[in-house]
Amino acid sequence: MKRTLPALAILILSLASADVALADRVELEDHLGQAMGQLNRQDVGALREYANCRQSLAAAKKLFRRGDKLRAQAFEHHPQAVKDGDTYAITVADLPWMCDEIDRMVAHATLFESLTMAQSYQRTLATKPAPDERAHLSEGDESLAQATRCAAAVAAEAAHGATAIEWKGASIPIADATGLCEAIRAWGDYQNASGEANFEKVAPTYRALGIDGDRLRLFVANETVYFRGKRCEKLEDPKALAKARYAYLWLVNADDTHTIRKYTFTGNRYKMVEKTFTFERQAYAFCK
Repeated sequence: MKRTLPALAILILSLASADVALADRVELEDHLGQAMGQLNRQDVGALREYANCRQSLAAAKKLFRRGDKLRAQAFEHHPQAVKDGDTYAITVADLPWMCDEIDRMVAHATLFESLTMAQSYQRTLATKPAPDERAHLSEGDESLAQATRCAAAVAAEAAHGATAIEWKGASIPIADATGLCEAIRAWGDYQNASGEANFEKVAPTYRALGIDGDRLRLFVANETVYFRGKRCEKLEDPKALAKARYAYLWLVNADDTHTIRKYTFTGNRYKMVEKTFTFERQAYAFCK
């Protein structure tokens, strides 16, 4: 026999759902107002970390209709804002402009920060520095990728008629910016060369034990941390590590969770799997 909820229970559930939806709408409206305020203040750090404008836009489309009003004092500087009592209002349909402006501002500020950092790279490289003893293998790969992004961003600015990259009163001419992107690339090359030089300081220890190829690079890249064996016991002796059929790396993450990477070796090649655990005892159980 099919059972139905009493009318009163249905009414209570409906009211509860309405209260949740209203709370969600209020919270989202407040979040969007804060994001617009951060945009107005050019607070790029906050926009990077908290704005999530595209996610908020998607949520707004589910909770509101296109013509529904969103109210916040910060919306005063939105081109579609209208005065609404003692505050300002835009509609859900007006949100894409705000998301586009946030994306544009973050990208522009990121470019300027990259160019500013490149100036310090230029000064350092001009001194013809010795290899960086702290550099690891592939240390410069991110700088090489950043250089490519930098060049594309500068080219886009130039295509839109910009003669300089400006941010909060500071200015870098486009002609200089192009060279600075190349300085980032040169820094990446320097860091990678330093990593290779440092690699050769350690590699002979493992080569003498018959280790080469991918396995050699793995061991040297992680020279400053412990590999582990059964029951997560540390493999402190290179000879023991060279003989291991598998080994683990234990990483403690910023949120205090534990990631265990298991490397299974076939000759000088390996396969890696990893799992993240909330508790230390769970991580230990993964080291069989």
